[in-house]
Amino acid sequence: MRARSVRAAGAVVIALVTHSLPGQSAEYGYGRKGFYGSVGLGYGREKESCDGCPTRSLDDLTLYIALGGGLGESVRIGGEADGWMHSSIVPTASTMISTYVGFYTVAVAYYPIDAAAFWVKGNLGYVHASSTVGGSGVTESLSQGGLAAGLGIGYDLDVGERGLVVIPYVGYLAQISGGSITVPGAGTVTNVKETLLQFGLGIGYRH
Repeated sequence: MRARSVRAAGAVVIALVTHSLPGQSAEYGYGRKGFYGSVGLGYGREKESCDGCPTRSLDDLTLYIALGGGLGESVRIGGEADGWMHSSIVPTASTMISTYVGFYTVAVAYYPIDAAAFWVKGNLGYVHASSTVGGSGVTESLSQGGLAAGLGIGYDLDVGERGLVVIPYVGYLAQISGGSITVPGAGTVTNVKETLLQFGLGIGYRH
């Protein structure tokens, strides 16, 4: 069901792209120069892999915030933070596991048609992943990080004359340099990598 939801969200964004109408960004008399900012809430599938262990795959809510500036009508550049968090209980061990993955990147978005609302985006930066394992009065914190990159697509839907937009988006972020985690009593896990496939809806200002 969750995989079907991801595919459905991708289809929605693709439909928006194919129906993009030139002239939308100029309709209200503003362009993409100057400051922009946006926040969004979505849903994502996070995967963690490492040498000699099975890939973990979990779904949960995602959140992003982006701030930056436009470099004309076709390009904008800024900083972006994407976060994913998941908590679960292991009944057989009476243990709570809370995992947070954050991607902190520089994002460059390109509008292929100057006056249209569809954009494609590339990300480059850093990912940090941490897990807290607690139970029976004992808590352990494990973390790792590395270089990360990503790709995304989206569409700016105008909602008024003040530069406000609603933004359906799909994005993929991946750790490209593996990290390591030292597990007490179990040794060191190497080449740990995180990926996040997400879709959602954002609200932006002069985006």
